[in-house]
Amino acid sequence: MKFVNRFILGFSILGLLLPLSANATNGLYQHGYGVRSNAMAGAGVALPLDALAAATNPAGTTMIGNRKDIGLALFSPHRSYTVTGAPSGGFPPLPGSEVDSDSTLFAIPHFGWSKSINDGSAFSISVYGNGGMNTDWKASDTPTILTPMGPAGGTFLAGDAGVDYSQLFINLNYAGKISEGSSIGISGIINYSQLELNGLQGFSGFSVDPSKLTNNGKEDDFGFGIKIGGLFALTDKLDLGVSYQSEIRNNLNDYGGMFANRGDLNIPATATIGLGFEINERSSIAFDVQQIYYSSTDAIGNPGTLNATSGLFACAGGDATSCLGGSNGAGFGWEDMTIVKLGYQIQTSDDMIWRFGVSHGDQPIPSNEVTFNIIAPGVVETHVTAGFSKTLANGNDLSLAVMYAPEKCVTGPSAFNPGQTIELCMHQYQLELGYSW
Repeated sequence: MKFVNRFILGFSILGLLLPLSANATNGLYQHGYGVRSNAMAGAGVALPLDALAAATNPAGTTMIGNRKDIGLALFSPHRSYTVTGAPSGGFPPLPGSEVDSDSTLFAIPHFGWSKSINDGSAFSISVYGNGGMNTDWKASDTPTILTPMGPAGGTFLAGDAGVDYSQLFINLNYAGKISEGSSIGISGIINYSQLELNGLQGFSGFSVDPSKLTNNGKEDDFGFGIKIGGLFALTDKLDLGVSYQSEIRNNLNDYGGMFANRGDLNIPATATIGLGFEINERSSIAFDVQQIYYSSTDAIGNPGTLNATSGLFACAGGDATSCLGGSNGAGFGWEDMTIVKLGYQIQTSDDMIWRFGVSHGDQPIPSNEVTFNIIAPGVVETHVTAGFSKTLANGNDLSLAVMYAPEKCVTGPSAFNPGQTIELCMHQYQLELGYSW
């Protein structure tokens, strides 16, 4: 037992050290949490499968029993942008061949621990990562031009550009039964976020504090939130699950000239509702609908270049509150995202369970916001997943999940160069292994 406890502690510390910044697949959020959930495209608010279940619905903790789950995902996102058309406004990005973001492979750990307190209540801990605005645009991949300051290159003519944004979550979960087959639960969420921005000096004229706009190294903050959930037996075969996670506040002061309200980069709230249906003793279906409230978070949802009367254009017209870092500062213009998830699992033998899933949600970036969103092109919409769990001779389980997100592109006008077009594209792969005991 001492070895196991030390192993879990060490793994949680490892989670703080590994780069978690590129594992978002629905904007800033993962498509699922834990290898079993990921194999079903994240569906499972009404079908808890392992000790990570509380990351989706804390009420599911009562259905898990005593177990530990540990896993590691290899995540490979591929991001690119292309600018076409003759420049007319004198502001980058410049036209040229397709530019690909570097850094295309990341290791992402997770673990969960669940303990039944008595027949009617349980406690669990879930540790996992989020992120998503990770890009790495090399100046060497972009045109170089002669400016009054000398030769300049890079996406925004300020050298290498991009963002490294990571989030770690520790959920402390309690759930209790309110009847046979039904329970409610609550999670206290501890969040650690870290961010670094580079190559955005070209936006200095739009910032209330250019010294805190870009190239200030890594800045971090802790945030706190709650997640509440319910799991209700509608029949002996059909369950209803619901959950809601609050917005979590982060203030990144060193980038107070970039994000609204002098550095607030809050994590948006989410809500999920779904059904879990037991087809027979060996197979089940999960169906979820998730809403992510990006538009309610100023730094993410406020318009950036959407129209001539808001965001950076309002700032240029003299409205300081709309400038980067202002009280109503320009953001990325993301819209709310609704994701539909469908998962299926079937036990084909006493020691083998197969899982399959698909999810879809319209990506959150409007076409008029593509210029600023070169920094954060979170445009993937569809995920196709599969996986299995194999019971080993010692009674423990080995699980695997794979995910493919087909390429999605968003095209729109260059905000400061009429006649130019910017295309943002993204596709993803993920391979995840987990072990349960």
